[in-house]
Amino acid sequence: MPRYQLEFTRPDGVVLFDEEGTQLPDLAAAKAHARTVIRTVQRDAGPDADWSEWIAVIRSPDSDELAVLRFKDVIGLRVA
Repeated sequence: MPRYQLEFTRPDGVVLFDEEGTQLPDLAAAKAHARTVIRTVQRDAGPDADWSEWIAVIRSPDSDELAVLRFKDVIGLRVA
């Protein structure tokens, strides 16, 4: 099974990278996993955090960018 890694980028340009990654059967499972992680981070941070510009990148073991998820799309954030 391939190991997918998540990379989170904050609006200030800081990148948080999951160096270990997670073994998952395919990209669809990696996207589902990323959505779960995004929701967990958002829930644990509390209601006052601004997620409007955060993004998550799913990377292959070779560091190839496979998919990009915007936090605001995953958590249903409406930005004016």
